[in-house]
Amino acid sequence: MAPHQESECFQLYPEKKEAFFSRLKKKKEEENSSEPHAYAIYSAILDRGALFSLFKNAEKFISLRRTSIQLQLADGKTIMAEALGTAVILSDSGVPIHLKNSLIVPSITSPLIALSPFLKIIVA
Repeated sequence: MAPHQESECFQLYPEKKEAFFSRLKKKKEEENSSEPHAYAIYSAILDRGALFSLFKNAEKFISLRRTSIQLQLADGKTIMAEALGTAVILSDSGVPIHLKNSLIVPSITSPLIALSPFLKIIVA
């Protein structure tokens, strides 16, 4: 069962997907025009050791399914993830970046972007 209403399904209504990304891009452009370029509009922790990107809520997700995953932090504490899906953030140039296997963790204070999916390890 999809975590969204049928009327909001991108597969059934591809035009809704285009409209969604158009709104994201417009929002990013509006934010950029009102802020100095020396400051980040979207702040997140970048972690090259993390396996999953973490978000506090479903705001940036285009697909989502409920789950219950316990995560152990570097300090040994554990937190619970409530959902898994694909989140979308925009680059500075407005290009959407799809973050598959991202988690919703309501207890976090700042988003965490896992860099490991973007890194290629070269073994000599």
